[in-house]
Amino acid sequence: MLCPEVWNFSPPASSFKFKRGRLNEVKTQCTNLIDFHYFNHLVSVVLPDTINVSEVITDSLNDDCEYYEVEDIHVSHLINKEFIEAFVKKGHLTVLSNGTNIDTDDCVALTPSGHLFLTLNRQTYQELGLEGRPSFFSRSKPNRYVVQLDLKEQHFAPGKKFYNRVQQCLRENIQVKQNLLVAWDPPEEKICPSSIAAYFSSQGHKVSLCQPRFSKQVLYNVKVPEYFPDDGDDNSALELIEWLGAFSIGADLNSGAPDNFVNMYQCPLQTKEVGATVHMQWTGYFTYSQIHRLFDELRQYVSQRTSIPWVSLYVQGFADSPVSWGLKEHQFYSNGDNNYVLFLSPTGSYLACSYISSNKRPKSKTKK
Repeated sequence: MLCPEVWNFSPPASSFKFKRGRLNEVKTQCTNLIDFHYFNHLVSVVLPDTINVSEVITDSLNDDCEYYEVEDIHVSHLINKEFIEAFVKKGHLTVLSNGTNIDTDDCVALTPSGHLFLTLNRQTYQELGLEGRPSFFSRSKPNRYVVQLDLKEQHFAPGKKFYNRVQQCLRENIQVKQNLLVAWDPPEEKICPSSIAAYFSSQGHKVSLCQPRFSKQVLYNVKVPEYFPDDGDDNSALELIEWLGAFSIGADLNSGAPDNFVNMYQCPLQTKEVGATVHMQWTGYFTYSQIHRLFDELRQYVSQRTSIPWVSLYVQGFADSPVSWGLKEHQFYSNGDNNYVLFLSPTGSYLACSYISSNKRPKSKTKK
């Protein structure tokens, strides 16, 4: 058995980014945070000093938020002209591999911006024959590669040399079949989102309808941290986020006595006991526009509740998503986190925090 002192690994560094501002500016300040985080798996809302919640809020991610799983589909079907014209160039389409590991498997993602990502193992990449780049996370010894295609570009059309080559390589050189999660926001309300399910079904694919899961809890006599988003203290912000995480998983926050060896957590921030606190959670496959709809409802809610300390909106991305924000490459490695949380205050201020797991491999340090 090796002595524990032989290897000394530093913990992977994680990236926290904070933004603060006024709610009347929040539209522009938070656009990148919400609108460029495409693959959303879990959403959590905490409303302190609240008992009854409007159905407009609870139904924001329940109504018309169905998504679909398309089984065993070849990646080449995602570049068919009919598919691109009907769904990629119209509305907002979000597609993600289901049941794959981003660090070890071939993965596929299609963003609402029309970018198709193929994150491939070395063997699959070499067989494909298309130009790509080594993964950012394996630059020194490439064993994974990324091929990125812009399906909305004018030259990416049947009859064009580049399109024909891509189509040939995808159809003939590799056999990458995936189970895909699919969600489509139509360009007009009169168009049904299920049109994309009908399309895949007409192509002979098995399509399953999926519904988000929703849970709601009301907890009484909760000691809620008092926090003012515009105070500029990042340490206090981290303490608030830590409390929110403990509360969301159902930790006992009232057992911080020194003689309690099960839970000695004590919130370092000043707290205020409120009558009731509502915790709501949705799990599924949510588009950024659906998250934005919920965010707008929370903005309106907090502006009407001057006595409420704050409200929070936490969004967790898929751990095995090929991208995190925008077109930034993502990996799992240690935990795959790509999350963000927003705190809105009735005073007219907000705090936004994004969290991404480490992009660096740990380096061993041997003691001499």
